[in-house]
Amino acid sequence: MSVTSAELALEGVRLVASVVYGVVAYLVLRRPVDVGARLARAGFATWWLGIAVVGLASIPSGLGLTFAEYGLGAVRAWIYVIFGAIFVALAGLVYYLLFLYTGRSEAWRGVALFYVLLFVYLVYLMEGFGPYTGVEDGTASLLFEQEHPPLLLLGFSLAISLPPLAAAASYLMLFFKLDDRESRYRILLVSGGLGGWFLYSVLGTVFRFITETEQTYVGTVVGQLVGLVAATMVLVAFAPPGRVRAWLRQSEGVAA
Repeated sequence: MSVTSAELALEGVRLVASVVYGVVAYLVLRRPVDVGARLARAGFATWWLGIAVVGLASIPSGLGLTFAEYGLGAVRAWIYVIFGAIFVALAGLVYYLLFLYTGRSEAWRGVALFYVLLFVYLVYLMEGFGPYTGVEDGTASLLFEQEHPPLLLLGFSLAISLPPLAAAASYLMLFFKLDDRESRYRILLVSGGLGGWFLYSVLGTVFRFITETEQTYVGTVVGQLVGLVAATMVLVAFAPPGRVRAWLRQSEGVAA
């Protein structure tokens, strides 16, 4: 199994990003909050920890490990475990943003139901089109007896990216409703970082659907860097540099 320098570079970025995600999760969990906000805090930490774990788990595949070599059962297990982790992480993120915007702790029920249904959609896409393993272009791959309708795949991709984008945009609206400096600072960084990340994902999905092209190496690298920038923005939001902390102390208020 030969690994190119480009693949090594990409997985290096993924490794760095995953470490930063883990640090953000740690900082989020350490942040004191009211009792009613603890579930939302746990959801936000779950998002960062989840994508950190998924990122680390994906490195072997990026370096050439092909689960299809071990049969359809191995591919199924990999897909369902990885996407299950992604959906749990996304549910935590969306709930956190909705809680901050609405203040409704019971919003987790609707969020959980949505991602359960999305997992059922994944099972349909996986099992409903005759999956099997075979060799394509000299590599063991997951193949399907029937081709997936492009609109079904587009709908699945947008169902992953649009809810957190909409939730981040809603959270951003609080910037115009609050007056204290610290809340506005944190809202701008958190919603801006996450919103930019998922906006890139949505635009990339739509572009590839319109042009009927696959994700390129450059697009993958940019996506990793956008995620790293978003994590850094959240990191600075919760652990601002000294000069920023001094600037924020000049204005009293309740942190968002």
